[in-house]
Amino acid sequence: MNRFQMNHLFFKLLLMSGIPFGFLMGIMSFHMGDNAGAIRNGILSGLIFGTLVSYILISLHKSLSRKVVSDASMPDFNNHQVRRIVMAIPFEQAFSRCIESLKTVNRCRIILQDPDNGEIRARAGLNWKTWGDDINFKLTQETDSTVVELSSRSSARSTLVDFGKNLDNVERIRRFLHDH
Repeated sequence: MNRFQMNHLFFKLLLMSGIPFGFLMGIMSFHMGDNAGAIRNGILSGLIFGTLVSYILISLHKSLSRKVVSDASMPDFNNHQVRRIVMAIPFEQAFSRCIESLKTVNRCRIILQDPDNGEIRARAGLNWKTWGDDINFKLTQETDSTVVELSSRSSARSTLVDFGKNLDNVERIRRFLHDH
């Protein structure tokens, strides 16, 4: 995630947390008799609260995402993770391994297995990081190998930070497919 994307995420979080909080604080100030300062109090408290929440959530998201990747590379902090894996085995064997790899993801159930189209769809269950995750495989047979397009994203498209959960999903599956 580049600096622009990180700033964009920060401002989304700021708006989504600061506006409701500021509105609530403005209403409370108005009801407590501070008619003239209600708007000022709402805006100021919304900005302070939103900034704190945004900073804390992004810091946690980055910290937990970095723990998933064991090597020194910088992880991609996006919620939608995509990997391309080339397996030097026949299509049928690769398809079976992809199904088996889903056992490495907690509370994961298969929704679709379509070997004719090379598609596998699964859903990981609810956890403290996300409202569940959609994991998809698209397998393509090449001359002497099988190419696997793997993706994982939060089931709730409104999820802004997943604390490294989808990164963890694709890394678990990738390691399983490379090791077996």
